[in-house]
Amino acid sequence: MRRILSLFLFLTTLIVSSLSAQEEGHRQHTEKGDHLLNLGVSFLPNPTDFTLDLFTGGTGSGDPSPGINLHYEYSITNNISLGGLFGYYRVNAQQDLTLNDISELLDDPQCAIECLIPIGIGDNCNCDAPTIREKVNVYTLAGKLVYHRQLVMIPALDFYTSITAGYSFNRRKTVVEQLGSIALEELTTDKVNVPTFVYYISLGGRYFISENFAIFGEGGYSNVHLVQAGLTYRF
Repeated sequence: MRRILSLFLFLTTLIVSSLSAQEEGHRQHTEKGDHLLNLGVSFLPNPTDFTLDLFTGGTGSGDPSPGINLHYEYSITNNISLGGLFGYYRVNAQQDLTLNDISELLDDPQCAIECLIPIGIGDNCNCDAPTIREKVNVYTLAGKLVYHRQLVMIPALDFYTSITAGYSFNRRKTVVEQLGSIALEELTTDKVNVPTFVYYISLGGRYFISENFAIFGEGGYSNVHLVQAGLTYRF
């Protein structure tokens, strides 16, 4: 993910620096028939609040990455665009378990005693308390409705508001599989508290640095990532 973000920032800087030197006078607003291909990076304002119900006996903390979003728009009028979005982000979740949390799950009673009291009784027992880590890859497919409007006070900016709604599905990967004879399924649950229905209401602005390329930024209200910035290609 860090490599993707670094590449995105590099490409952004390269395009802006190469195109900003071009003379102005190009069209700054969208018109009927325009195709807009957008690549954006979205962020959560406080990612530590994101939690996952992954583990037995408690809730594991989740740390979501920035999201990578590719969305397409087609202008059906000078002011209204319709499109779709594909997005991806990952959540790294973990929970530290104590020996008391797992003692009743040990298959061997002698190991349970040896792990819970500081007296060796001769068994070769693994008494390390586990840290269960999981990676949840989240993919989103959504539709998008955008309303464009030029503001008199800032004519060079393509101001817009948008509504996005869709569905997210996830793929879960366990990093720590077991401790001794404790099965992973006894320590984890099938429930992943990642939003399935995704919605996003935003306000944003797009500035065309050439006839075909623009930079944009937006923010709003959502049950996932709230702030987004990126590049637009118009064709």
